Amino acid sequence: MPNKTIYVSEADLAVFERAQELAGENLSATIAQALRRFVREHEPDEQGFRDVEVKVGKIAYGHKRFRGRLLTKGRLRERRGPLREYEVYLTARERLAVYLHLEGLDAFGEEEHEYRLEVYDDLESLKANIPDELYQATAQMLSGNPVEDLDI
Repeated sequence: MPNKTIYVSEADLAVFERAQELAGENLSATIAQALRRFVREHEPDEQGFRDVEVKVGKIAYGHKRFRGRLLTKGRLRERRGPLREYEVYLTARERLAVYLHLEGLDAFGEEEHEYRLEVYDDLESLKANIPDELYQATAQMLSGNPVEDLDI
């Protein structure tokens, strides 16, 4: 079995000792598991999928994570309405996830934010839930030909 030596700084020694207590005899397997998780989170796979973590909520915020690839982004502000920022992802399970950030003013003129994550099974079910231009761009990205060729 190959050997690797890990040098631990004085500042990190306590966390290594605690990890050893929690892992029991096999700290090596615990370190390998943490490194696999680190690589998975930070390295996109062959299709460009990566771990995406988003904030959700309006009053109290939580976080959600999924495996996805960004397809399109867009912003829309309707007259006297909130600013809507969209990010559309293709998920690893071939669904469409829309991350929506709404920014507006409350009844007292204070800025408020709402973050949503909406998931759709297919492009058709997505259509009624995002602006048409963003839908068209998303459909183009999913068509297999993400660049429109012009004969000009």
